[in-house]
Amino acid sequence: MKKVIIGIHGLKNKPSERLLKEWWKQSMAEGLVTIGKYRALPTFELVYWVDAVYDKPLNADITDENDPYFLDEIYTSATTGFCTTTNNFRKKTVGLIVKNLKSFFLNDDLSLKNQAVAKTIVQRYFTELDIYYKEPCNDENCIQCKCRKTMVERVVSILKKYKKYEIFLIGHSMGSILGFDALCFEVPDIKINTFITIGSPLGQPIVLSKIATRQNLTQNGKTIIQTPSSIEKNWYNFSDIEDVIAMNYNLSNEFSENDKGVKPIDILVNNNYMMNNKANPHNAYGYLRAKEFSEVLFAFMEEEPSLFRKVRNLFRNIFPKRFSN
Repeated sequence: MKKVIIGIHGLKNKPSERLLKEWWKQSMAEGLVTIGKYRALPTFELVYWVDAVYDKPLNADITDENDPYFLDEIYTSATTGFCTTTNNFRKKTVGLIVKNLKSFFLNDDLSLKNQAVAKTIVQRYFTELDIYYKEPCNDENCIQCKCRKTMVERVVSILKKYKKYEIFLIGHSMGSILGFDALCFEVPDIKINTFITIGSPLGQPIVLSKIATRQNLTQNGKTIIQTPSSIEKNWYNFSDIEDVIAMNYNLSNEFSENDKGVKPIDILVNNNYMMNNKANPHNAYGYLRAKEFSEVLFAFMEEEPSLFRKVRNLFRNIFPKRFSN
């Protein structure tokens, strides 16, 4: 079976689809080179949905930093000597903040409390998420409804296009929400070999509550969300301890295993993205070249196709002596 890598980008305006797709590919290739295991990438598709929200993309040719379409973060190779450490004090601090946020925003059944505060935060700081969490509607004059519909359709369309492939699905930031929801509620029948979340807000209280509501958990007394059953083998969640969007990086505490025994495997990494000597631990390019991510990507690329394994095992059963040599 052929392999495909599918990426879903995150929040905020982006450069053109062509450029963003190329930079994702360069980042993954750089990571494979860094670990000494470079291979040509299989088919790569990027779910590009930013044009559903913004009238035009960011432009690398604009030099005026005050221009709304100025592109302040481009793909650049990793800075030599970049090094950060994950100290225990930071982990304890983040853990305490996460605990308090969950206590403030979530009831025991994962329903949302202090909803006015939550709504204000989302509307003020996360425009795209506010649009996405708008109740679906068929009002042709509602711009937000059209935007939300486009976001969902873009993800579903690409997944359907490659439903007969071995899929390696990467969701960055809000892209991890779009990916998770698609696997749960839109195309649960499409099998995913490996689900990757990078810089993911899936552990944030508001997001947990939204997913729990759609899974009807608040009505059946369950207090933990199930991993989508369509994930066949792996779900890896990569986070940088400095990434505030992925502050609750222990998704294994929030999502139970599916019927195949798959649940999140949380891995802290150093996101080494820098631009003009300023680090951004949430940037997708830094995650896509992290050595831990690269090892997982390489393992997927080298994995024998499932059909080959089935045929090989069949012949082993028929001719056990031949295959034992």
